[in-house]
Amino acid sequence: MLKPIGFWSYTKSDDTSSAGKLSRLRDLVAAEMRQQLGPALQVEIFQDVDAIPTGSEWEKRIRAALAESSFLIPIITPGFFQREWCCREVALFRDLETGLGRADLIFPIHYVNVDHVDGSNPHDCHDREILEFLRTRQWTDFRKLRHRDPQHEDVAVFIEKLVSEICTALRARVPPPAPPPRPSVPEARVALAPRPASPPPPPSATVPLPFWQGGPPPAFASASGRDQFGPWVEFTIQPASGAAVTQRLRWIEPGTFWMGSPEKEPERVEREGPRHRVTLTRGSWLADTACTQALWQAVVAKNPSLFERDAQLPVENVSWHDVQAFLRALEARLPGCRADLPTEAEWEYACRAGTETPFSFGATITPAQVNYDGNYPYAGGTKGLYREETVPVRSLPPNDWGLYEMHGNVWEWCSDGVRVYDGETQLDPRGLGPDEQTVRAVRGGSWYGNAWWARSAYRSGAPPGDAYDALGFRFCLRSS
Repeated sequence: MLKPIGFWSYTKSDDTSSAGKLSRLRDLVAAEMRQQLGPALQVEIFQDVDAIPTGSEWEKRIRAALAESSFLIPIITPGFFQREWCCREVALFRDLETGLGRADLIFPIHYVNVDHVDGSNPHDCHDREILEFLRTRQWTDFRKLRHRDPQHEDVAVFIEKLVSEICTALRARVPPPAPPPRPSVPEARVALAPRPASPPPPPSATVPLPFWQGGPPPAFASASGRDQFGPWVEFTIQPASGAAVTQRLRWIEPGTFWMGSPEKEPERVEREGPRHRVTLTRGSWLADTACTQALWQAVVAKNPSLFERDAQLPVENVSWHDVQAFLRALEARLPGCRADLPTEAEWEYACRAGTETPFSFGATITPAQVNYDGNYPYAGGTKGLYREETVPVRSLPPNDWGLYEMHGNVWEWCSDGVRVYDGETQLDPRGLGPDEQTVRAVRGGSWYGNAWWARSAYRSGAPPGDAYDALGFRFCLRSS
């Protein structure tokens, strides 16, 4: 069963106009849920009632509450569709719902008539797509009841029916939990030795060994070598003007790992489970940093980023579609390879770097290791520095495989969609949906996010057209 935690999406002006009836209705819905579910379950329905000015602090709180919620109740009024954040709350929760493989966790209440709103007038509707999306869901009609006393019998019947539908959805069968992991890794982080390389195959007179097994470097490499993290290569791009730009990549060999989080991991959310074994059969050359503004400009010229004080800052404010255009342009500069984004499974495998703790650095993090909002530490930890911006790549320590800022700084696009976990063992899993508008996975947390968003297992997603100042990417190169 999903946790009985919900989000009450409404406009405060509607609550004020109704003399607080919307807030009272929310309280009655929560009370009825407690009746129907019993005292053993803790029911919560988040309602933004605090006087927090709209801004980054308010946005973080709203996003965090949505991420914890299992259902959404939008209060449909003309004012609802006129407010940007009401529409965004629906869009954000829709992505979370998709990530759970569900389409039954949004319960609109038609409170004030909106039959005249068709989305053609931007003054009437901030986001026509959200209007059309909500109309695909079953609305419960409260219009004739909104002027009645909250204790009226008809209101009680309405609430009982609504809550019954919500509880039915929450109780819907979900995948069974994964079997417990083998007790090979203790709770505390264990320092891991570099991954042993597979024994090289016998030399061939016609096919040279790959570089990571002692052969020559790939054709695109301008430099190569080995260090304490393993094999690395670099390529160099010469822009039309200015200095050449170099990017280092690390060989990520095939392997098997536990994907997702254990049920007892602090601050985990439902879509991170069931935890399951994943085997990746192909290796790739993964950039050791998020793509920098310097490299982006060397390949496609225009810099879309908000933070531009240093060319070594990660490029941000790029959509998934923007990234695809960049990758095709990069391929044209590099012979014999295919530029790609890692899948969500490949990304978590590389982020973990052999660990099973919440972070690759261990059980928790500090701002000295990860760029996140230090006002929101992990699992009750000590508050720390909030930088309020991105930092240049390689500013913070790498993980055990030599990859920098896999946690925090900018969210990173993945190539595929948000797969539904079923607890089964997976081989090269992909979560791609049926069309190019499928929500894509984004991973890693960011400079303005809570610490728990930066965990190795934390999952989020975004439509491929989205772009904002905390969203970047890290690419990989594969054999063409």
